[in-house]
Amino acid sequence: MKTLNILWQRLVDASGSTCPRCEGTQQAVEQAVERLKAALAPLGVEPHLETREITPDAFKARPLESNRIWIDGQPLESWLNGAPGASR
Repeated sequence: MKTLNILWQRLVDASGSTCPRCEGTQQAVEQAVERLKAALAPLGVEPHLETREITPDAFKARPLESNRIWIDGQPLESWLNGAPGASR
């Protein structure tokens, strides 16, 4: 079976917590992966979700890397012909 690699990364503070927006993304990504498993199984493709933590120092250097999703090595926005967004 082929693997569809999905990476989701987000900022995690020293206590192991993340922001509510990232928590919402986590729930949505996990639900999407479960739906993809059912949809892609007949095609012989299995999605694999990896979650990665970004430290506060890494976030300061590259804040747009937080709460970002990568599919097969490409950021989600490149699949959608979009651009990453930012908020406070």
